[in-house]
Amino acid sequence: MGEFHEDSLGNRKHLLDILPLDTVEYACAYGSGAVPQENDGTLGEMVDFIIATRDSKQFHKQNLRMNPTHYSLLRFLGYQKIAQVQRNYAARVYCNTRVSYQGYLIKYSVIDTDDLLLDLIEWRWMYLAGRLQKHVVDVISPSPRITLAMEKNRSSALQAALLLLPDKFSLSQFYNELISLSYRGDFRMSFGEDKNKIGRIADGSRAQLNQIYVPLLKADEDVFIQGRTIEQDRCDAVLFKRITGLPFNVLWNLQRRINSINGKQNDIDPKVLSIMVQEEIAASLARRLDGPKPVAAAIEDIVWRSALQQTAKNAFSAAKANNNYTAIPIVSSLKIQHVLMY
Repeated sequence: MGEFHEDSLGNRKHLLDILPLDTVEYACAYGSGAVPQENDGTLGEMVDFIIATRDSKQFHKQNLRMNPTHYSLLRFLGYQKIAQVQRNYAARVYCNTRVSYQGYLIKYSVIDTDDLLLDLIEWRWMYLAGRLQKHVVDVISPSPRITLAMEKNRSSALQAALLLLPDKFSLSQFYNELISLSYRGDFRMSFGEDKNKIGRIADGSRAQLNQIYVPLLKADEDVFIQGRTIEQDRCDAVLFKRITGLPFNVLWNLQRRINSINGKQNDIDPKVLSIMVQEEIAASLARRLDGPKPVAAAIEDIVWRSALQQTAKNAFSAAKANNNYTAIPIVSSLKIQHVLMY
């Protein structure tokens, strides 16, 4: 287990003491309960945590013994089935929500470290990867391999945002574009969610976003910061470089879209998406005037699919005994498999 991190969570940083943490490789708090989303610095009521464990079965085994009421009726299937539901479906996250502890409500999302690395590096599901592109509050410091993957994730987000921006833009426009990456295609943004959410996140965590992304912008040789204006070179060579820097799953989706346009079959095996094919995709898009549009569409395809599947999965993992007595037979018979499988 990593070291606890002292930060702006204040007296909320010990809320994870209720959980078994010996297999936890990283833990952080995110959302309005941990990161201010208003200029006045106020925090929301619910505190959301991400828990990355190197052994999901062991975590749920210990947690079921310590905190059985955190789970829905799925707990009666045992820790192995819970770990299976976590690791085989949707975005590979298992959520326990509305847990009351020390006067607070918490939600914690458990993911196996190997799956988190896939999401951070490849944008396999663009679920937790999207959350970790923004400012989060570390509670247990990340291991070295997670730290490297988080750096790659944020570098990829930088490339994607720059591809979708014009040659001149402001820092506010950059943050709005970057934060919107993980909301593109998310059906929840069409109803229920605050339409100003992206702007509120950007404004509420501006100082922390500056710490993360201003150094990356300054280090980019094709970006020039002049006062309040940022300019970027958008020649074909630079677009080519940015596209090849996108995560694997975005490039795979781009290849599928190109094949569809060209009338080819979309039976691509992701394992054989070679560097040469990636470069062909980048070169093709860099020469097209609508080059960024397919990139946006490829990201949206990842986000909407994962958001829909994980929301369906959360309905089973979050339902308590008094309001969802059908959870066990439904999951046990795997009738939700067609919704949750990637």
